[in-house]
Amino acid sequence: MKIINKKYSCLKVLNSSKGGIWSRVTFVIITLVVIGSVLFLFLENQGKINKYHHRKAIELSDYGLMQMMEQVGEHLREDPTKITGIEKTEYDEGWYKVEVTISQKDTALTLAIESKGHSGSQEAVRKENILLYRSTIEGDSVWLPQQSK
Repeated sequence: MKIINKKYSCLKVLNSSKGGIWSRVTFVIITLVVIGSVLFLFLENQGKINKYHHRKAIELSDYGLMQMMEQVGEHLREDPTKITGIEKTEYDEGWYKVEVTISQKDTALTLAIESKGHSGSQEAVRKENILLYRSTIEGDSVWLPQQSK
């Protein structure tokens, strides 16, 4: 005795002796192709988003470093030992933060600057070392950057 479900005709094809196995295999293959395509598109889109945020984090880090260099330029005439970093500052879809470490030895002053930029889930860090030396011209003392050779 063969039971045939007249209400659901697709079950008839799946249970028939002619097309049951092949229709199931075809259904599984189509399902795997659809799932694989959706997963591929999702990962490709996620990669583009991460690349965008990484570039933005680098830009923010560079911008923070530029802001710090302006501050260094202003303080060179006065007292560069009073240079402080820049607190976490929201800017252009992310934030930047700059930390400065100052070390002085005789007439040389080294500024170690670390600028962090953050956008989305990405972070970029840029580090610079600036070597300054004290020069006395006509009794006036000034800090000058070391000249590259």
